[in-house]
Amino acid sequence: MATNLSDLAEERRDDLVKEKDAARTDLNEAQAPVSDKRKKHDELIRELASIDHSIGDTRRKAAVAHMPSDVEGLAATLRELMIQRRLKRRELLDTGEKLHELEGVRDRAQVHRDCVLARLEVAQREFDIAKQRQGRLKAWEEALKKAPFPNMKTEANKALTGPVFKAARARVKGDIPEKLQKRATQRGTRELAKVAACRVAALGAEDLRESHLEKINGPAGKVGKLRTQLSRVEQALGDYVKHSKAKFDLAMGMLAGVASAMPELTDDERGRIADAGLVAAGEAAVTAEKVRDKWRADAESFKSEIETAVMELRAADPDAVVDADEGVAALRKKLADLDVPNADGESLPKAEEAYNAVKADLETWEASIPEHIWANLVAFNQAEELLTQLKLADRAMLEAAVPAAEKELVAAMTVEHKVARIDALLKTAVEKRSGRLDFFEKNERCRVLSAVRGDD
Repeated sequence: MATNLSDLAEERRDDLVKEKDAARTDLNEAQAPVSDKRKKHDELIRELASIDHSIGDTRRKAAVAHMPSDVEGLAATLRELMIQRRLKRRELLDTGEKLHELEGVRDRAQVHRDCVLARLEVAQREFDIAKQRQGRLKAWEEALKKAPFPNMKTEANKALTGPVFKAARARVKGDIPEKLQKRATQRGTRELAKVAACRVAALGAEDLRESHLEKINGPAGKVGKLRTQLSRVEQALGDYVKHSKAKFDLAMGMLAGVASAMPELTDDERGRIADAGLVAAGEAAVTAEKVRDKWRADAESFKSEIETAVMELRAADPDAVVDADEGVAALRKKLADLDVPNADGESLPKAEEAYNAVKADLETWEASIPEHIWANLVAFNQAEELLTQLKLADRAMLEAAVPAAEKELVAAMTVEHKVARIDALLKTAVEKRSGRLDFFEKNERCRVLSAVRGDD
């Protein structure tokens, strides 16, 4: 049994090629009997019409006959013709039934042939895509064996302790007071964390929907869910292969740029930045801002938890009364409590108020730093983040995740395919029997009368 998408696509395509040949054979074999039975049916109609004509002619002759012997002979002839007509009608009914059955076989064979051709066209495209994907994965596999990937973690780790990194860090630390520099870095980290949190939330919502589709659609829903999972791990591996070296080179270039950035601070600029009064007021404002941001972070966390809880609640029951849910109510209370002073008299509004009171002092201190110095800090932080990502990246895990997810998907697709085949067989059975029912319902009166008369 196939364990990867390429082999599975090839199996499906080859099976459909065989099914196409069989379907064409079935259609060809179904067409000749229909033609023969149609001719027989038309012949019976003509014979029945001839008998009807003879019956009419005999009745006209009997109407004008005067001799008893003539009348009696014509009556005998008429009885014989009536029997022939009943038998011919019954034969016509039976032939019509058989013709309807053969036409159904032919029509279903034609529909099946057309369906197989369409499926084969899709299967060929899927096979081509699967082969391209397999080639891409093979290229990634080969690339990972070559420089710089085998030593990427080591190189990134060395870079984080190397002379270029140290020079860039010294430049940043020498230009921006430590407390302000750390606070600025924390702000940047906070924004990156927001992006990461949004990514996690988006993936969580997608996972919840995929689980719902799996629940209502069975095997097809599971295939969709596993396709999504494979897409994620494959994208992660591809990003690592395609962008790791570029990230490393970018990080090293940024660090070198920071270390040698011009212009340097003038003595006057350094004097303003290090002004004792400005520093003291600014450091106090930094502390107030950190306290305010901690309260804000708690509020954002509760809001996110509430949003997730409501989403999961409505996913389980779209008619659920959110306000009556104890879990949601508890989270809403925690969020509301942030606005109420705690035992130490602290709250989000008080933290906002305390920061706003000293905000201008921090802004004045920040404004003493030239724009290009801030750009240096951003570049340094970005470079450090890129190198840290490369240092922590687990290449072996990324490589192993793809075939594992692929194998699971192939197994689910095999189950789905079997279910689809069963459905197709049952659909054909329904169409066949429904067609037969329709034929007998339309001819019910004639067949009952023929049966009662004993025509068969």
